[in-house]
Amino acid sequence: MESLNKWAGLICLTMANVTFQMGGFIKFILENPLVVKDLILLAILGTFGQVFIFYTIANFSPLILSIITTTRKFFTVLASIVIYRHQVSMIQWMAIGLVFAGVFFEMLSGNKKHAKEEHKHHQLPTEDIEAKVIIGKEEESTTRRAVPA
Repeated sequence: MESLNKWAGLICLTMANVTFQMGGFIKFILENPLVVKDLILLAILGTFGQVFIFYTIANFSPLILSIITTTRKFFTVLASIVIYRHQVSMIQWMAIGLVFAGVFFEMLSGNKKHAKEEHKHHQLPTEDIEAKVIIGKEEESTTRRAVPA
């Protein structure tokens, strides 16, 4: 993730210089110095967001991350509708309902799949395992139970 962000920054910086947009950015910063505080806050919050994304993937799963992300966007849309009193048509409400149903279905199917994988990991092997043990220069074949009887 760190490498991806470095390359994205390098590409954006290069393109801003090649397309002569960097000068406009610097001019804007010099004319509006209070925006620097907002840019720093955006950078800090973006960093925390990346940390939480990495933490969620590492400790849970990409499925959980997609559910969290989609649910957050879903509730952001609903909050925007309520706070700003947007007019929403019946088709738009149906689309919102489909998103919610999709997230709910994805969550349920992911939990079932996760439960099956957990069950697989907890099953202990009961078959015999044959192992070749090398003692000195001689090879000896032994059979052992995977689970003590």
